[in-house]
Amino acid sequence: MNKIIMFMMAFMAFVSVTIAADTVDTAKNKELAEKLMDTMKISQTMTRSLDMMKKMQMDMMSKRLKGKDLQNMEEFNRSIMELVSRELSWEKLKGPFINIYAESFTTEELDAMIKFYESPIGKKLLDKQPEIQQKAMQLVQSIMMRLMPEMEKMAKDFAEKQQKADPAKTAVQSVPAVTATPAEKPVPAAAK
Repeated sequence: MNKIIMFMMAFMAFVSVTIAADTVDTAKNKELAEKLMDTMKISQTMTRSLDMMKKMQMDMMSKRLKGKDLQNMEEFNRSIMELVSRELSWEKLKGPFINIYAESFTTEELDAMIKFYESPIGKKLLDKQPEIQQKAMQLVQSIMMRLMPEMEKMAKDFAEKQQKADPAKTAVQSVPAVTATPAEKPVPAAAK
């Protein structure tokens, strides 16, 4: 019986030390992950990416739409981008990003990445990243613009095929949307 108790106490001590060691490593990894995020300038990269995405969308819209349609789409796009910018802000993502890096890499790997990004070639990569990113976005945008007519035709063909396959489904889609009033009484949206 004493051997079992001694074994259990030794096992619990081992588990406690292991848990404490993991906690220290996790804390150290989080600290290193945050330093890596700062070194890699992730905050600035995310801001720049969102700005490029906004510009790319506006450029695509201005090439496809004119007049009132363009103005309406610009207003809609601005609202969408405000939502995306707010929800993808670095303030909201920093903690989760740090956790992802801290969980994905060992202490040694995080140290090595920090050393790389602090080295002359790592700094050069970070400095060139905006230019590379912009060129890549322009490439993707030009491909998407070239594909747009074909994608629109495919969407139109698909809609026609769906309508032929099930005309009742298309008729249901044209029924006015129903929304709930404060009294929870459904009212057709067109009646408001």
